[in-house]
Amino acid sequence: MLSNAVRVVLQHPLTRSSAQLEKFMRAIHEHKSASVRPLPTDNGEKSRAAGSDLVLKRDGDPIHLG
Repeated sequence: MLSNAVRVVLQHPLTRSSAQLEKFMRAIHEHKSASVRPLPTDNGEKSRAAGSDLVLKRDGDPIHLG
């Protein structure tokens, strides 16, 4: 759901209404606020929690949201 919303907004950012953009930003905020557990690593190091950094890619360039 979230990835679809991200894809739509990034493909057509100027065609979204303010209500759609507000809904999108709320979805991003809720995604980042959700409780997550760290992903397991095979090298014994403590990994960062999944979702701690949300990185989107558009045209090959990363877009950091957090």
